[in-house]
Amino acid sequence: MMAVVTSLAFSYVMGRNDGASLVAANVPNRLLGGFGSSLVLSFAVGLVPVVVGFGVAETIAFRLVGLGGSNGRAIAVAGVSVAIGVVLVMSRWGLPTSLTLALVGAIVGAGIGGGLPVDWRPILGVVAIGVAAPVIAGVVASAIRTLFGHAPLAPSRRSSRRLVHVASFLLQAIAYGANDGQKAFAVVLVVFGAHQQAHLDWWELLGVAGLFCVGSVAGRRSALRGLGSRLAPERMHHSMVAQFASAASVGASAMLGMPVSMTQACAAGLVGSTAIESSRRVRWEQAVRLVHAWLFTLPASLVIGVIAGSAISVLR
Repeated sequence: MMAVVTSLAFSYVMGRNDGASLVAANVPNRLLGGFGSSLVLSFAVGLVPVVVGFGVAETIAFRLVGLGGSNGRAIAVAGVSVAIGVVLVMSRWGLPTSLTLALVGAIVGAGIGGGLPVDWRPILGVVAIGVAAPVIAGVVASAIRTLFGHAPLAPSRRSSRRLVHVASFLLQAIAYGANDGQKAFAVVLVVFGAHQQAHLDWWELLGVAGLFCVGSVAGRRSALRGLGSRLAPERMHHSMVAQFASAASVGASAMLGMPVSMTQACAAGLVGSTAIESSRRVRWEQAVRLVHAWLFTLPASLVIGVIAGSAISVLR
């Protein structure tokens, strides 16, 4: 029962944390709107992995920690619960953070505390790619703005720009489904004791996508004051460039099977797109605060995960 509740809660929190933030950053897109953007992301979460495979989910579920044995399932549930708790507490403090960082840190920490085998090579690879991806997204966004000019499009071309904005969000949604969105399926795999290979039924795909959508819609109002508006004044061309850049960065990471936070990449893209136009438009104090939250998330989740894993090991 605890495994079911944990996996359901994680899918909802993922929608509330990731989905709502990405939809909020897409707010200038009038063709899709808030609810339409949530639906697009939810469909991508449920359908894209069926097409491209579950490589990222398998990395999180099978390559980081050996979750077999008598305590493996309980330790996995403990790790996922820690990740949910860390993200909810930081959100309560007004510090939006990466659920991906929290999940990786908590599962690894729980594995260490529970005495399970931990493979540090893929863990270090995940951390390295996780650091590089937002930087790459910021650089790509700056390059796009430099190549295609800084001035907004003329009024006669604004309808075309709206279509391009839809296309950029669709690409971002596909990249999210191919990479970051797969952490929900990784949770399903680890809490239900799957080993070595991802096998998910249609009702599991539908359940994750549905709960993600509910969380995304429920968290959109609070997220409107979050990712995009805190970093820079919202402009369609900034959002559009950030979506293209984050889709490229996160999509490339998916090919390596490495989980990367789309919200981090999108935030870096917004900063890169805005700063190349005018650095004074970037709210640097908020950007620094966001980076501090990310830097805190991984070690905090790791330490709390170690405590939770140790407790499970002692009690069982």
